[in-house]
Amino acid sequence: MKKITLLLLVGSLLTTFSCQNKRTVDVGIRNRLDTISYCIGIVYGQNLHGDGFDTINPWVIARAFDDLLDEKELLIDKDRAKEILLEQYADVKETQLLEKFEDVKIEGEEF
Repeated sequence: MKKITLLLLVGSLLTTFSCQNKRTVDVGIRNRLDTISYCIGIVYGQNLHGDGFDTINPWVIARAFDDLLDEKELLIDKDRAKEILLEQYADVKETQLLEKFEDVKIEGEEF
């Protein structure tokens, strides 16, 4: 089950963010597994994009995915990876809030 979840996550990341890198791979949709994988990519990609993760290197994500599934030594510890992602998420949300309320801040300072 974990492998399927990871596969889905990587697929979605590759689908969502490959346009940012301008390096796309035409994998095509040839069967049910390809269809499901692509749909998972769309859903996970939308979630990540909505959470502010707009600039990601899909090739590095694929490397991490492969390393994990092949049980190779990871470049970053799993627990530390979670911490890093939580820190990034907090930074993104803080930036979004500051941008959202910039006008209110200016009005308050002028008052």
